[in-house]
Amino acid sequence: MKKSMQKTVVLIFSLLLVAYFQVTKFSSKSNPSDKNTYYLFKSSSSLSLPSLKDNSTWKHELVNRVDRIKSVCGELCSINSVGKFYSKAQRFEGSNIPTFTADINCNQVMQFKDIDAVDFTFPQEIPEEILNYYTLNDTIPVIKFNRFFKDANDTHQDIWTKKDIDEKINLVKNDMLKGTYGNKAIIKELKELFQESNMEGKKILVIGSETPWIEALCLHAGAAKVTTLEYGRIKSQHPQIVTLTPKEFRNRYMDGSLGMFDGVVSFSSIEHSGLGRYGDALNPWGDILATARAWCVTNDNGFMVLGLPTGDDKVLFNAHRIYGKYRWPLVATNWHLLNENEASDNYLASSTGHNINHYRKISPSEKFLRTSYKAYSRRPNMTSLAI
Repeated sequence: MKKSMQKTVVLIFSLLLVAYFQVTKFSSKSNPSDKNTYYLFKSSSSLSLPSLKDNSTWKHELVNRVDRIKSVCGELCSINSVGKFYSKAQRFEGSNIPTFTADINCNQVMQFKDIDAVDFTFPQEIPEEILNYYTLNDTIPVIKFNRFFKDANDTHQDIWTKKDIDEKINLVKNDMLKGTYGNKAIIKELKELFQESNMEGKKILVIGSETPWIEALCLHAGAAKVTTLEYGRIKSQHPQIVTLTPKEFRNRYMDGSLGMFDGVVSFSSIEHSGLGRYGDALNPWGDILATARAWCVTNDNGFMVLGLPTGDDKVLFNAHRIYGKYRWPLVATNWHLLNENEASDNYLASSTGHNINHYRKISPSEKFLRTSYKAYSRRPNMTSLAI
């Protein structure tokens, strides 16, 4: 039996190698200067050979979908160059960090299916028709860093038992929780921010979670209920934790059963959004729309704790983004940075490689004194801000 299985594995592996060299050979024969040529690979929950998809049809569908998203996204997705960045950036009184605000039609953004589109094929590089949306018109570099994904239905599919989560809460109490990254400095910083946020009795939304370590931290901090939004289907057996896929999240919003949250937590998750790594379709504003949707379902004066890989801005395609002085403020549109004193200059990376920032929701009814980003160093002309 074992020998038969070994032969099968060897055969499958051999076929995969043959397919790889066939594709490599085919690629090397094509014109490398032909920017309209993309080699698309399809992922499957079972072992299968890579398959080529019709590039022109795929790209036509992609460009049309991105155009539709841009239309629905509106002002939120309108900054696609450094010039627009500086013309729309604001600095609130006493702040040295640029802040962005934008009108958001929450019903449209929350209900639009294209934002949650699934596509199990992705190109080796970002098609030039949408490249500028990812790069602020060639300001943010794109570096090839391909990571093949599993199907969205299989990604992180798991059962979270009450026993496992309670054990993690006990680890938090004893300062022994390691989390996904095994970095105690990250755990310590999150615990402090959760304490500052006063989670006691509150409803918390967690965006992205492979294992329930963030959830355990929230419950330890006194959260009454935690709702986790994750690509893969997870079954929670803990009475205080609900898990939802993007489709379920959208449907609950539409039928009114989702409700509002007091705070949002996401650590090293949304940097993947819109890059295709986890079966999501390419979307240049995937990360910005994730925090915008969180804004839509957060109560006034609610908070967001957001941790992202930080350094000089870049896109490591299709693995993740690195957030710097441009992308950090954009992804936090309509959120006011609270821990500015702890934030490093230009959002450069901390010793952990991730910056964790603490925000308060800027409510539509609020008006702030602000100046433009460029005019801040001079005597400002104060104007009111209405979102």
